[in-house]
Amino acid sequence: MAANRRKGGTSRLAHGREAPPARGPPPLLPEDDSAAGRVYSIPVMQNPAVLFVCLGNICRSPLAEAAFRQAAAQAGLSVAVDSAGTGAWHVGNPPDPRARAQGKAQGIDMSAYRSRQVKRGDFTRFTHIFALDANNLADLERLRPSSATAHVGLLLDIVPGREGQSVADPYYGGPEDFAVTWREVSEAAEALVAMLKVSNWPAR
Repeated sequence: MAANRRKGGTSRLAHGREAPPARGPPPLLPEDDSAAGRVYSIPVMQNPAVLFVCLGNICRSPLAEAAFRQAAAQAGLSVAVDSAGTGAWHVGNPPDPRARAQGKAQGIDMSAYRSRQVKRGDFTRFTHIFALDANNLADLERLRPSSATAHVGLLLDIVPGREGQSVADPYYGGPEDFAVTWREVSEAAEALVAMLKVSNWPAR
């Protein structure tokens, strides 16, 4: 399973970072022709499709996507994977350079990843939508349309002993903080792969 996706889009700011504004009400979602995502009671009749969501889709959620793509490929699972943000500040931009460096250290090329905002259609296109922290989970729950079919949950809830915890946000830190985030999303990726294998989801 390739680690690259979403080629194209605008370039990042020259300095590579832009602090998002203070969190406000969840944004209005772009309209499209699909809808929902959620977790834990796994609908085995559907092919799995997983979306990882953080605030800006430049640090944690692309790392979670990369970790799960790698783990699923190694396990021979055929799974649709993507990531998105609840905010639109970085739409079209690649992941933070430090996130890309962390991916590269793991043998993953994230250069083709591009930030996007969660869409209404995601709530039906994906079988599972994982928030990386409680605030983004609350935003997803408020934004979820009545037509939603996916499970929406907190990513670390699937990791024994980490229930209710948020994935560490490395944005204001350094490479060591991105390494911590990678370890957490990798642990979650392995737990999710184990869940999917037990549930007999399709393998390649």
